[in-house]
Parts: sequence; structure tokens; C-alpha cells
Amino acid sequence: MSSLVERIEAVRRESGGVVDVYVMFDSHTDAMAMHEVARSQGLHTRISTAPRAIKASCGVTVLVSASEAVALESLAGELGLPYESFNPLPRQFDARRDTYC
Repeated sequence: MSSLVERIEAVRRESGGVVDVYVMFDSHTDAMAMHEVARSQGLHTRISTAPRAIKASCGVTVLVSASEAVALESLAGELGLPYESFNPLPRQFDARRDTYC
């Protein structure tokens, strides 16, 4: 299997835009635990629903920028934090959504 960095770069090449990484979990308590640890270590993460492009066991993910995803993956490995997978996707947010003027 390719490394997280290689998968992020592949998505970046395909989409030509910003890449975010969604961390998938078996339970929402695992997601909350990783989010709290990441924030305590200075990583910028958010709790998010799983985008339609990927299937999540519990429907809750930790969203992290591509630039901090490798650090989060390393931190999770060091501390033994449980997760299913790290999934890079093109940015799912549209800042102009629901803007009518």
C-alpha cells in the first residue's frame, strides 16, 4: 500500500486543488479521543461527518489538512490511538455555497 504522502499527492494531481484528509473510526469515542489529543499537540483538527465519497463505520471523522495529516498519523501510531484509515479527498467545502448575491 502506498504511503499517506503518496496518496495525498495523487489526489492533489487529480483534483488540481486543495486536499483535506478524513480520518475514519469504528466509534465516535475513538474520533473524539484523537481530536482531543491532536488539539493538545497543536494540530488543527475538526470533527466532521463522513463525506459521501467515503463510507464510515460510525459516520464521524476527524478532518485535518493535508499538511498536518502525516504528523497526526505518526502521533496516532506513537500513542496507539485506534483508527480505521486516513482518506485524502479534494476539499469538500464550497465557500460560495448558499451565497446568492
